[in-house]
Amino acid sequence: ATYIAPAVPLAFAWQGETVTIVPFVDWRVGTTYTLTVAGTARGRDGTLLKSPFVLHFRTAGIPPGREPPESLNPIGRFALVWRSELGGPTGPLGYAIVPEQELWSARQHFERGMMIWLDQLYEDQIYVLYYGSDETSGDWQRYVDLWREGDPEKAGLTPPEGLYEPIRGFGRLWRDELGGQAAPIGWALEPEQGFVGCIQSFEHGTMVWVAPDCIVYVLWEDGSWTAYPEP
Repeated sequence: ATYIAPAVPLAFAWQGETVTIVPFVDWRVGTTYTLTVAGTARGRDGTLLKSPFVLHFRTAGIPPGREPPESLNPIGRFALVWRSELGGPTGPLGYAIVPEQELWSARQHFERGMMIWLDQLYEDQIYVLYYGSDETSGDWQRYVDLWREGDPEKAGLTPPEGLYEPIRGFGRLWRDELGGQAAPIGWALEPEQGFVGCIQSFEHGTMVWVAPDCIVYVLWEDGSWTAYPEP
């Protein structure tokens, strides 16, 4: 029931009622992490946790005069948005802290937002983007994809005409964490679509490229997001 994003392999050690969580690898510099104990956690007597426990913390940034190597600089579409829209290294996103990754992804649009799935090394991630006043900005949350091959693909719900019940990882998250039919994001507008996308973490946020929409999404560390059409 416990997971962290961005994903890091963790070790757990109990002493009485205190658990110490230690990463197997070094933390990334200048990165905001979210540690979650989901509502599926149970006490010794089997009682479910009343509500998820969420802890946000941030590691130290890159000290002045110690800029990252040239190999970390964004390239391609990320570089164009980073320089032309966000002011480059002196802008609000800061420096890149890891190289760009190309990975298998999926996305699905909903009535009031969208979900993006990323096939990452240790734990697959699902990003939920809620629309604000329009479809170019809003708030976002990140979850670990808990669906596994062999699990039920869907619950067999009947959506309103013209809408869809999300399935697999999107569906499990939608039902178990977001409220299902009462979810703020609403019902899906279309089936999910797979594609090869890209992601890159920066000092103050993350860039995600969603190929079918030709959009670079900037996920800011304060939980907001902004969409930039691919230059």
